[in-house]
Amino acid sequence: MINKLNLSARKTARYPVIVAASFAIVVAGCQAPGGGGYSGGGLTSNPYGREAGLTPAQQEMRSSASAFNKTLWQGVAAGAVLGGILGAVVGNSANRGQNILIGAGVGALAGGLAGSYLGSKQQHYANSEAQINAIVADLRMKNTEEERLIASLETVVAEHRLEMAELAGKYKAGTVDESVYRRKVAQIEADQKIVQESIDSANKQLATFTETRTLIADQKPYSNLSEMDTELAEMQANTSRLAELNNELTATRGAV
Repeated sequence: MINKLNLSARKTARYPVIVAASFAIVVAGCQAPGGGGYSGGGLTSNPYGREAGLTPAQQEMRSSASAFNKTLWQGVAAGAVLGGILGAVVGNSANRGQNILIGAGVGALAGGLAGSYLGSKQQHYANSEAQINAIVADLRMKNTEEERLIASLETVVAEHRLEMAELAGKYKAGTVDESVYRRKVAQIEADQKIVQESIDSANKQLATFTETRTLIADQKPYSNLSEMDTELAEMQANTSRLAELNNELTATRGAV
């Protein structure tokens, strides 16, 4: 009887570890969309792969998009859920509800990605000024990544425009056939897909950062948010520029 009880106790003690390991795998999978994974700034691996026949600017655009599209809160919400579940598993029935709240984090309970993201800053930084500075630093980093994407995309658009002009002349001269045009169209469309995904990501990131600002203003009405506002305006301008370049890509494709 004693051996059975000891075996049962050992199984129960191991259960949180199993849960933690299982959720760690799930969280890791959620953080790498497309199965490509991300490394550091996204330079060594990206979900778009290393396609043959691309120019250096196109490869740079894919690398830049990979880095920018990786959001800062991909693991935050999953981590909050994991913390809540572990709190429930480890705690006894009497305080299990309290452990769930503690594990999930107060900030995450504010709702949505913005609440989870702000909650992570509140857990890591002791005062509101440090929390705001950390968020401003995140915004600056994402703006830098988006600007890098814009710079590479501008080169890609220029390359497509030049090549299409050359193809048009060769087509009129009868030195290339329509299949060459079709291959070029497919390449432009592949670039457009990446740009559109980045625009969608930019809009979502901007919305989450803006909601985070609203949460801070509600919680701490007298906070100085001027630097955050500057970075938010910069992100809006960068995203508008991405949309303009996407339209230029469409115009280039229309010349085919």
